[in-house]
Amino acid sequence: DDLPAMDNAETRRGQPSCHRRFGEAAAILVGDALLTRAFEVLSADGMPNTLAILRTLGQAGGTAGLIGGQVLDLECGMRNGECGIKELEEVARRKTAALITAAVVTGGLSAGASAQDLTRLRRYGERVGLAFQLMDDLHDRDGLAGLRGEAAVRRQAARLLEHAAQELVPFGRRAWLLRELADWLSRT
Repeated sequence: DDLPAMDNAETRRGQPSCHRRFGEAAAILVGDALLTRAFEVLSADGMPNTLAILRTLGQAGGTAGLIGGQVLDLECGMRNGECGIKELEEVARRKTAALITAAVVTGGLSAGASAQDLTRLRRYGERVGLAFQLMDDLHDRDGLAGLRGEAAVRRQAARLLEHAAQELVPFGRRAWLLRELADWLSRT
């Protein structure tokens, strides 16, 4: 979404965005290449739950997830950024939260997690993903932070991270990395 037709972002995380550094055509091709390479790698023989993993990633990146969220984001832009809290939360859920959730759930799928554990991982990912977007909006001073205010957004993010951490309790020490991710995010 950094491309000129969308956000036209000069930088991403303090570095020149791909289209600024290498040109728009190269940036589009890099995105296409990374996406197709991911499906190629994941479809290699021997990966447990390959079809479920591919389906999870396809849904997170498709119209129900990232692409659909980007469409909503573009619609907000066409209205000069006039979007309400519910619309911006839906954008965050379909973009940031969907991708973070997919990363967490596909890890569980590749490890053979039970349906109950996958539900816990999904709820963790959704909450951490939305909290991540809230913190990003605080950092950028826009989006939900601009509408709700810094204090309200910090409280919402803290609640989300607390609930996310609760989802990990049944995993014990096995979830140390996910727990650290939520802890790190709570300190940003």
